[in-house]
Amino acid sequence: YSAKGVSFLLDANDTIAKYEENAKRKRQDMIEDLSFLGNLGRVGQIEFLHGLNEMASQLSSFFV
Repeated sequence: YSAKGVSFLLDANDTIAKYEENAKRKRQDMIEDLSFLGNLGRVGQIEFLHGLNEMASQLSSFFV
């Protein structure tokens, strides 16, 4: 496999299951990071999300 340049095929850490596991862990971490939104009131949640959307819009226009 090494001679043909495909030794990655034998790598136990380079499987679809491993990538799916990493994606699930990252998604769970992101959900936990946003858990503070549950502690805000409805107006606070809307204001936070509006500010986040505005920041993303400004960054997008800055980099274009």
